Parts: sequence; C-alpha cells; structure tokens
Amino acid sequence: MICPKCNADIGEAQWRIHQSMCTAVAHEQNPGPDTAVLEKGSPDVTAVSPDLHKFVFEAPAETMMDVFYPKLDPHFQMSADNAKVLEITEAISKRHPTNLLVTGQPGGGKTTLALQLAGRYNRPCTVTDFGTMQEPQQLFQTTYLVEGHNGSSITDIRESAFVRGMETPYCVNVLDELNRPENERVLNVLLPFLDGRASCYIEDLRRRVNVAEGVIFIATLNEGALFCGITSVDTALRDRFREIHLDYLPARQEAEVIKAKTGVPDVIANSLAEFAYTVRQTPGIGRKISTRQLLHAAEAFAMGDTLWRAVASAIGHYNDLSWRQSVTEIFSLNIKDEGEYQKWQAKDKDKDKFVKWE
Repeated sequence: MICPKCNADIGEAQWRIHQSMCTAVAHEQNPGPDTAVLEKGSPDVTAVSPDLHKFVFEAPAETMMDVFYPKLDPHFQMSADNAKVLEITEAISKRHPTNLLVTGQPGGGKTTLALQLAGRYNRPCTVTDFGTMQEPQQLFQTTYLVEGHNGSSITDIRESAFVRGMETPYCVNVLDELNRPENERVLNVLLPFLDGRASCYIEDLRRRVNVAEGVIFIATLNEGALFCGITSVDTALRDRFREIHLDYLPARQEAEVIKAKTGVPDVIANSLAEFAYTVRQTPGIGRKISTRQLLHAAEAFAMGDTLWRAVASAIGHYNDLSWRQSVTEIFSLNIKDEGEYQKWQAKDKDKDKFVKWE
C-alpha cells in the first residue's frame, strides 16, 4: 500500500499506525487495506452504507493513540548500572528483537523507566496492561462497532495495540504488571513471540503475527507477600528476559526529583526524602514509602496543604494503626522546616473541629 501523503510503501499491518503518524500533506480519502479486509468478510458491506469506506478510513486515527511517542522525562533518575543495561538493550535490539524484565518496589518508576527508554531513543511505544486481561484473545484483537446506514452497525475486529506494537519496527512494547492477568493462560501465548521464533500463527486473526525488526519488550513485575491478585511467572517465561531490579533512589537523588517535579522548597523535598529513606531502612517495617506517595504529598503541599496532612493522606492505610504509628513517628523526626514542625505539634488541637462544607 502506498501512502498518499509521503509515497512510502506501507505494509497492511502498519497502515493505521502510519496514517496517524505520517506528517506529510493531508491524506486523500483512500479506504486503505482495512476496508478490503472488511469487504472480504462482508461482501454486501458497501450496500449497507455508501459512507462506510470513509468511516473505516477515518476511525483508526481516533484509536491509534495506543501507539505513541513518549515524551522524555528530564527529571528521571536511576543507577548508572541500570542505565548501562538499557543502553545495551537498545543496541541488541538493532540486531534482533529483545526482552527486558524490570522488577522492583511499587511506585518506584518501573513503567516510567520503560517509557523513558522509548523517549530517549525516539521510538514508538505501546503499553499493554495485563491487569485487565481476562482471556488470551484480548491480547490480539479488539472489537469496534462501525456505524452503518440508518443507525445500523457492523462489528469490526481489529488488531490490538499489543499486535500493532509487535509489528511496528523499533517499537518499545511495555508489558505492564505482567503477573496480574485474571487468567494465567494469557501468559502462555507470549512464549513464541519472546524467543528466537518471534512469530506465531494467531487463529483469532487468521494470520501469522511476526515481531518486527528492532522491537523491544519491557515487562514490569511486582512480586512478594505484600501483593495480592498476582500469578506466578514460570521459569520458561522468565528465562526469555534479561532482568534488572529498580530500587528506590537514595535520599539526595529522590529529593532532587521531588523538587523538580512539584516545585516544593529544598527543605520540604529533603524532609520527605529522608522520611521515606528512614522508613525503608528500619527493620520490622514491611510496607515502605514509595516515590509515588512522596510526590502525592509534595503536590498537596504545593497546593497549600500542611506537610503533616499531605503526608498522612498520601501514605494512607488508616486501618493499619500499628504501621501508621511507626511511620508517623519517623516522619515527625524528619520535619526540617520549623513552621511545618510547629503545625505538626499543633495538629491535635482542631481534631474535634467540624465544618459545614457545601
């Protein structure tokens, strides 16, 4: 198929993606290969509505946002070792598709790391949320209702973002929360795409899906006793990935990130970062404070909340009184701003005060 905007020769599987990303002059109204596919399965489709070609051509532009170019986060930080692994991963992908598994603490930036890789190398990207997967078919196809004549509709079955990402050269495919599918059989269908075959015939699509050149799969994983609703990732699947562990940043670097992202003063950023660092290093406290929670607290403070109330709502888990008492005590010892410390000491004065809020 020749793109009418830039005259590039585009394969059928890439047509929708190219339509939404090509920056040349406006497309002519060409039904494209998708209409041909629809016509083969529905020979009377043009009789239903003379405008159906136009609709099928225009509809993909609205659904292609799942293939996108992430913006580079100028404030993202990680260890030099992990940065080197990402550089090597990108280099390997130029020889053949490759896979990377990112484990680590919740709220520590695992998904952001994957998006950062795509942004750094200006690669297209897709994100597949495995927590929403109930059946293997969901990995490969998505259904849409196409409006026909006099309010009638036709079910159009299209490739999922996962398939489009695999078939897009140099795409970074993020397999987010890999161990959270409702049905663990979803993971089995990944195996042929992640090994040397990089290909599999998909009955639901009635064709073979091949992983394109330069593709990178990055899977994120939360594992441990603190997580529920997860399934095990067996050795056969895990063996297909190189792996890195993304830990929380040291206090100084974390304070820099907090300040850069929320604009809070140094003293507040340092208070939050050292509070979290102390909790993480204290034996007996199983649930740690994440970078995500610190950013929630800093954002609330920047909007005018007191530091203690911003932290209290950010850390949550009000039903775990023992844990909250332990981390709250640590927080009080790390408040470096005198004014905020005084507000902390006076916090119980108004605990029985109520207001009419309307």
